[in-house]
Amino acid sequence: MTNRIKIRIYNKEYNLFTEETEEYSSALASELDSKMRGLIDKNSAVSPCDAAVLCALDALDAAKKEKESADNMRAQIRKYSDEALEAKKRLEIEKKENKALKAKIEKLEAELLG
Repeated sequence: MTNRIKIRIYNKEYNLFTEETEEYSSALASELDSKMRGLIDKNSAVSPCDAAVLCALDALDAAKKEKESADNMRAQIRKYSDEALEAKKRLEIEKKENKALKAKIEKLEAELLG
């Protein structure tokens, strides 16, 4: 369901049409407003537009790094899963060999005793 939400970022009001809740969207707007104000407070030469661009670059950088991190974790999980499957296969082979050796030992013991 699409929600119509009003948010305010750096003294400007925006109307959003979003699937997100008002609380979520307002929290994002508040965070962006705070970051923009922080940049402008530190350097008065930074315009609101400049601050928005810098915040966008920062957000894209963080998103890209998080995606790369998630991709690395998925690759590591896939590797662990493949290794576990291989170990399971080796275990089954070893169990069969163990069973065959036990049978051979039992046969030899029977021959010795018999």
